[in-house]
Amino acid sequence: SSDLDKAPRTAEGDRRRRTYSHCASKLLFGLGRISDARRELQDFIDSARDSDDEYERSQLSKALYESVSYGSARKNFDRAEEVQATLPPHLRDNVKEERAMASMMLNISSLSGTGHMGAVERFRVGETVTLVGLARTEYNGQQGTVKAVRDDGRREVMLESGTCFAVKVSNLVDPAASQIERSKAKK
Repeated sequence: SSDLDKAPRTAEGDRRRRTYSHCASKLLFGLGRISDARRELQDFIDSARDSDDEYERSQLSKALYESVSYGSARKNFDRAEEVQATLPPHLRDNVKEERAMASMMLNISSLSGTGHMGAVERFRVGETVTLVGLARTEYNGQQGTVKAVRDDGRREVMLESGTCFAVKVSNLVDPAASQIERSKAKK
């Protein structure tokens, strides 16, 4: 039993346990003990998920991006994007390298055909999008904001009217691109 296990069940003790799990996962990955490392990383992710502390959320975002390299790709990348969107700008800068590496890993996986990845950079949480190609044509051309990324790759989009939909990426376009298409159609 470690001193960490004996730490009091306080916010500080919980934070120390989370920090230990995150550091231990990195060490175990480095030693090639992949299953132990994944377990420690998942322990950290699970325990830090609801933290109100900005620094811990930035560490959670880092851990989620790092986990992309170890087989928990799309789901954890999307979760990291959601966490990162809630961080203040100075803490978003702290996860740039991890995000870039995770993005590259997903793109490589997508190109090699080893997973359902798609374009990583498209339609992140907080971005404005335009709906296109929907069977319910009354919604085509309407703009909304991406509120979440689901495990199946769909984006939860809230329209300006307050209506929320789960939409395939193929039914979303950047508002600037939709304006260009409309101007071409008028010519």
